[in-house]
Amino acid sequence: MFPIFPSKYIGIKMKFKRALKIILVSIGILILLILMSVYCFINGVPFIEGSKDIIKGEGYGFRIGMIKEECFEIVKKGYNQDDNLLYAYWDDDEEGAKEISKFQDTLQAVDPNRSRGLFKKKISKLEKILIPYSFSENWIIEIPSTLKVRIRLSFIKNELKKIVVSKSLFDRK
Repeated sequence: MFPIFPSKYIGIKMKFKRALKIILVSIGILILLILMSVYCFINGVPFIEGSKDIIKGEGYGFRIGMIKEECFEIVKKGYNQDDNLLYAYWDDDEEGAKEISKFQDTLQAVDPNRSRGLFKKKISKLEKILIPYSFSENWIIEIPSTLKVRIRLSFIKNELKKIVVSKSLFDRK
């Protein structure tokens, strides 16, 4: 006994299976792209964004163990482009924080939720190491471009102990 529509039935069944397979693969790819986009938005783009800690040796012109004055000279010579910024930040409970609070940014000073002081200046406008930089144990060199680069220098008692370089396409909170 033969089926009623043997050749047409097989042809329609094959086309349906092929179309279903294409639809399912397309949906799978779409879901994968959405998940990758969400991951990149939250965590950054792999191999492009991220951070690197340096606690031994040297990197980006700085050497672990340098004093602030040496680091400041490297900042002035190596990072002196128009838009580059040098930040100093400190916790409000650090010793001497009240004396230095007059240097912090105005918008930062009026924020009731803040727990840190912040001072920033364009590197091109710096002539000498200012009080906030000599007081603060944390500096950030911000190099704006398409890929925002920040070099954080952490000092302990005037000596460079850690360099952290981070790269991001945009700021994440």
